[in-house]
Amino acid sequence: YPGGNALASLAQHVDQATFSAEHQVMPAVVHVDVASAMSGVSLFGQRSASRHGHGRVAWKFDKAGYEDENMAGSSGSWTSFSHLLTEERSLGGSAFEEVAAIPGNPYLDWRRARIVVGDAIFVRERIGWSAAGEQ
Repeated sequence: YPGGNALASLAQHVDQATFSAEHQVMPAVVHVDVASAMSGVSLFGQRSASRHGHGRVAWKFDKAGYEDENMAGSSGSWTSFSHLLTEERSLGGSAFEEVAAIPGNPYLDWRRARIVVGDAIFVRERIGWSAAGEQ
């Protein structure tokens, strides 16, 4: 379940993030694309992820689809999100950096007689998100 693994990877990453501003709660607004949702990002997983961040992170998940009105996020820009769980490696452009690439979508390579697994879901974080707590 690459989507579920991506969410777990994001939660672990947030646990390791350093926030220097004391007593400030950072919003983590996560866009979950269709491929991520269909491959394991569930309400159960969202609740589990919401326990991460040592009480310093307020989680919100957005599962808007690929329709035009949803493609740029609720405020008209991908930068309204702090994190993206997506099958598109470059989603969000230069405003985001890749935190993890989760393998999935295995297939059989008949010529080499082996199972091949490529990157399926990418965890991306808005550049400077954890540093925003320093303001």
